[in-house]
Amino acid sequence: MGAASLAIISVLTHMAFKKEEENYLKEIIELRESLERLRRRDGEFNELGRLLVYRVAYAMGMSYDEAKKALMDITGLSIDELERRVNEIEKKIKKLEKKIKLFRQEVPAGIVTADVGEFAKGRIYPNIKVENGELRVRVEDGYHSIVRAGKFNELVNEVRDRLLKQGFVVIVGPKGIGKSTLAAAVIWKLFMNGDIGLVARVEVLDSKNYPKFVTFVENFGKEFGKYFGRLLILYDPVSTEAYERVDIDVKAFIQTNIKRTIKDLMNAIKSISSEASKPLTLIVIPSDVYNALSGEMRNALEVYRLDVSQGLINTEFLAELIREYTRTKSNPNGCALSDRELSELTGELAKFDSGHALIARLIGEELARNNCSAREIKELISKAKGKAEKFIILHINGLFKVHKNTNTANALVEIFALRRPFVDSVRPGVPILTPGIIELIGEKKGSSLLQSAEGGELRGWLVIRQHDLIEEAIKKLLICIVNRSKECEELGDELEPWRLGTVRRSLREVSEKVRDVSTAVEYFVGNYGKDFTDALRDFSNECWKRAALIIGYASAGRVSVPRHEDLP
Repeated sequence: MGAASLAIISVLTHMAFKKEEENYLKEIIELRESLERLRRRDGEFNELGRLLVYRVAYAMGMSYDEAKKALMDITGLSIDELERRVNEIEKKIKKLEKKIKLFRQEVPAGIVTADVGEFAKGRIYPNIKVENGELRVRVEDGYHSIVRAGKFNELVNEVRDRLLKQGFVVIVGPKGIGKSTLAAAVIWKLFMNGDIGLVARVEVLDSKNYPKFVTFVENFGKEFGKYFGRLLILYDPVSTEAYERVDIDVKAFIQTNIKRTIKDLMNAIKSISSEASKPLTLIVIPSDVYNALSGEMRNALEVYRLDVSQGLINTEFLAELIREYTRTKSNPNGCALSDRELSELTGELAKFDSGHALIARLIGEELARNNCSAREIKELISKAKGKAEKFIILHINGLFKVHKNTNTANALVEIFALRRPFVDSVRPGVPILTPGIIELIGEKKGSSLLQSAEGGELRGWLVIRQHDLIEEAIKKLLICIVNRSKECEELGDELEPWRLGTVRRSLREVSEKVRDVSTAVEYFVGNYGKDFTDALRDFSNECWKRAALIIGYASAGRVSVPRHEDLP
């Protein structure tokens, strides 16, 4: 029997075994008999059988002929032989599961690991998952296809080829152009081609976890590589808070955190004597962060650097991004924009200082909201004058209609201030607040918009930790509401609705009391606690218990709650 046949039996056994059903062996034997019935008298598969072969070939990454031969081999096995093979594989699965438990115990703090299934569910990039074999990226209205127009696929292939040849790649480019999306596409391709079996995302390396990280990498190569496949180390720092400022403290932050982590990564990999055990390493950092590193560090990285600016700031790529984000649940085909309109929009978009992919997304969403009329979006682009930060604030003003409703602006500054302490502790796409909390604040502040049915999309927007550039724009907005520095005045008329007396007073009140996570919780409990618990009383007793459990887990800093069926 060929390796392909054994691989299929192994996968079938593993899937059945995971169901923990006593008669899974019987199911596999029945499958073998079903396969036999799909063969014609001449031994070939019938039409239904050929369809099955195609599906198996696609799922297993085989050619049609390989899958066909493998399935025919399985039909040729006797029941006794099939049973023997399944029992052998079952023993291997049990042994492998013990290895997996040991491996999970060895993963040091500050490292997140994922196999292909975990990666597909968003364990490495929470806003990116796989549906029907396709990478999808999440925004407020759901998941969108990752656009592969222009030079995107070329870049994916180039990064993969470089990784496999030299083992180390540093992706560099302006913020918000889609570097992390590119990295996710590369990782998925590596998984699909069998180049890697596991990815480990490094959050930070320091004196506490570095020794354990080195041991983990060494042990993986020696003990676990043969079970999981090759290891890929990913370093993609998510927060750009430090990157926007240039004072001495922040330069020290860059030097001591980013530089140290990269240096430690390089040292850890160099320390591995066996070439076969060395992991692949992928680093993703913005251009200004790369340029802020010391000359010595840049010299060490230069041979591995791949600047993706030209490939991702590409009008063909940006045009398809805009098209994709005009698609909604009510209009799945999106806006039928002419090539001329798209050319005008992308020509202006390419001139922005940063955030090109992000702004393309926001343009698409604005077009969808305005019945595909480009008039309003052209106005926004014109007012932004090539500044991504200014465009984002204009977008927020229009999204929440702050010019028309002071009460909404009052509610927003409170919500923004309460969100702020949580932003740096989670990645984009992760919830920070709940829609109910936002609705409650909107009600107390008299914002009809945040309570209305139309406000559901807006509440969803406020719930999620947004892209770094959006969170930085919100932070600057909060600072500039009460500050009239030259940097703030560059935002111009966009600040007017936020500088009304009541809005500024609301912000000052919350800013004086909310400084970190603890004070944010104290402020919310003090100002909204009674209303919150009164709202919960409207639910059934079971919902009350569940809410109390979730709140308790969250208060203790535990990020997952037991399934309902697992509770007494």
